[in-house]
Amino acid sequence: MTQAFIDMGTNTIKLQFASGEDDFSEGLAMSRIVRLGDGADENLHHDSMKRALDALQAFDQEIKRRGASPVRLYATSATREAANGRAFLNEIEERFGWSAQILSGEEEAELGFLGAGLGPYDAITLIDIGGGSTEISVGENIPEVSRSFPLGALKHTRSPRDLSEVFEELPERKGELLGIGGTLRILAAIRNDVQEYRRADLHGATLEREWLHELQRRVAIMNIEEKRELCAFEPERADIIDAGLQILLYLMDKYQAQRLTYSDYGMIEGFALKTWGRA
Repeated sequence: MTQAFIDMGTNTIKLQFASGEDDFSEGLAMSRIVRLGDGADENLHHDSMKRALDALQAFDQEIKRRGASPVRLYATSATREAANGRAFLNEIEERFGWSAQILSGEEEAELGFLGAGLGPYDAITLIDIGGGSTEISVGENIPEVSRSFPLGALKHTRSPRDLSEVFEELPERKGELLGIGGTLRILAAIRNDVQEYRRADLHGATLEREWLHELQRRVAIMNIEEKRELCAFEPERADIIDAGLQILLYLMDKYQAQRLTYSDYGMIEGFALKTWGRA
């Protein structure tokens, strides 16, 4: 039976279907940038929650069209940090009849590692740059060290911070660097000149540090329309690409890495494997 999995992040909500661990080839079925974390103070903002619910309504139509069941949703940084986060998930459960849970930062890091580890890798250092947080996991076959840092591309855009004060006590690097998450996906799309999502066109893209620094210099002098054209794959990310690049290059410099490989397998796959008791 095909099941549905929904990742409700700070910036983006994603939907994926799978019936087993050999059934991840489709990748994302639907994705909506809703900026759930925008306008949040102690609580998620009403307008942000409305955008999220509108996206979930569209997802629900596709889920019903495919006859997928059960549906499992997990939420990350924005919902985790909001006083009304659990109440919002209760509303989602009541409205759609889905199972909904909040992941801790450490769970995010672990699940991202488990999903990305489906590739042909041994020891890896995994960087997951989301909208509200960044997770780093290190290990060989299993995550041995997992850490979550409270800054992602959207949050860094809205409230810039000194990265050296955020990314303290980084896990020691092991093996090659892999990257997942929205920032890495848009950079992989730019690197491979991908205009429309197809997992095979993105997975395994190599992002060289020299190329990323050059891209950063180009982006710094672009206006928003030029950035939207550059980010044609996901133009809604145009206003946060600078912050995403800053975070990624800071981490690559700290790890003295000349390149990073993008994995299109990540947290949703890890969450599915954990749900099925395969990890």
